[in-house]
Amino acid sequence: MTQYRQGDLLIEMIPKRTFSQYAKRIENKVLAFGEVTGHSHRLTGGELWSDRGEMIAVLDQPTPVIHEEHDTITLPEGTYRVIRQREYLGKDTTDYVND
Repeated sequence: MTQYRQGDLLIEMIPKRTFSQYAKRIENKVLAFGEVTGHSHRLTGGELWSDRGEMIAVLDQPTPVIHEEHDTITLPEGTYRVIRQREYLGKDTTDYVND
């Protein structure tokens, strides 16, 4: 399994997949938005989808992921699941980590 990390994101290559009828394209290609800094992790190409709680990137060529405070990473062509890091806040409570 091929994985990449940029800040609080884990980006994991997955087999090509078929989307459900509930899939929605994310036009701004923002993988995660930092509420504290206002910066964002974003794709510079490809397609980004939200499908039943999962964020999926479909890239037809090598594509950079950029962020103002992290080194740019370039993902090879493929399909990826984007996982945001969570933090434990107490009994039965978690939240996403914010950049």
